[in-house]
Amino acid sequence: MLEKIEVGRKILKQLNTNSYQAYFVGGMVRDLLLGREIHDIDIATNALPEEVMQIFPKSIPTGLKHGTVTIVEEGVPFEVTTFRKEGQYLDYRHPSHLEFVSSLVEDLKRRDFTINAMAMDVNGLLIDPFQGQAALKSKLVISVGKPKDRFLEDPLRIMRAIRFASQLQFQIEEETKQGILEVGSYLQYIAMERIKSEMDKIMASENPGYGISGLFELGLIQYIRGLKDTRFISLYPKELSELLSKTSDVLLRWVIIFYFLKEEERLFLLSEMKFSKKEQVKINKIFSALTMMQGGIQLIQLKRCLVELDFQSCSKAIEMTWMLGQISEEERLYWQQKLLYTDQDLKVRKIKDLAITGNDLLQFFNRPGGPWVRELLEELFEQVVYGQLLNDPKILLKKSLELKGDQK
Repeated sequence: MLEKIEVGRKILKQLNTNSYQAYFVGGMVRDLLLGREIHDIDIATNALPEEVMQIFPKSIPTGLKHGTVTIVEEGVPFEVTTFRKEGQYLDYRHPSHLEFVSSLVEDLKRRDFTINAMAMDVNGLLIDPFQGQAALKSKLVISVGKPKDRFLEDPLRIMRAIRFASQLQFQIEEETKQGILEVGSYLQYIAMERIKSEMDKIMASENPGYGISGLFELGLIQYIRGLKDTRFISLYPKELSELLSKTSDVLLRWVIIFYFLKEEERLFLLSEMKFSKKEQVKINKIFSALTMMQGGIQLIQLKRCLVELDFQSCSKAIEMTWMLGQISEEERLYWQQKLLYTDQDLKVRKIKDLAITGNDLLQFFNRPGGPWVRELLEELFEQVVYGQLLNDPKILLKKSLELKGDQK
């Protein structure tokens, strides 16, 4: 983390050397003050984009119309953006126009929350015109300026307030909360991809239940397409929060949400909330595994699960049965270990793994091919998988004769 910051300081120094102001801004400053892991490092400057590119000829013009260029130093990308102020928001996301300015405070003024409206110079001096550090110490999410105005500019900031509260385990300050209550309905105008992105971050936080409870308490569920159209809206958030706290697996946390919905509601929500195809497949596989384990876990179910699905889906389904209180902690550990051993020992996973083929059956029975070949192979495969037959050519051919009777 410190190495990345030192690399960023080199950029600040270079800009300063060329008589420009330059500061670390946003989430990087917040996380540094909190001692949290730092991911992206953003830099703000009064240098215009073309001036930044003159100083750093290898910089990438990633967002010139927004005043942003990307500088890659020692393999680390840094977004460098010119100080700016924004015009009126016309579509609940984009300002009507941008204006480059020479004032750092003017740039910080346009940001969403005070904890994100701080800057730090090359020497570590904090510039904090909106008392963001005090908000960090008080563990409060506070809007910059009038909350209602900030949220109307981009209603996604409502979800961001919930997300920061969940990630940092902060409270939302009362006036900011009131602003959410006043304009929460505007969430319905936000693209589901953007809401899903914030929901994913809530699910990945240390206390996702806190964020989910916030959505309920502030009456926001009813404005999120997909969620408002399912039984999720009637769930009791305290129970849901307790379940979510039992795992750090983001996918399993989503499965917990979906568990309380009907299958058609789950499929609708997966589509409406713009889950990726890969995410949808993984989640639906876990539910298939849970269906197999209804009524108690047995070895034969584990084998079937491994053959029809995959190890990860089966393992996550076992975790779910434990989280739901259907098996004890001791049973959970036992079945996870059993699943691992079964997976390692399972040599036949597909029909092609059988010791005989369709051609072997055609020769053995000396009759034309047809659906009977596939049906017979499937029956042999099932008996081998479930330990009723050894995967040996002679044994399989003998069993196939029994199954086909006197039809040879």
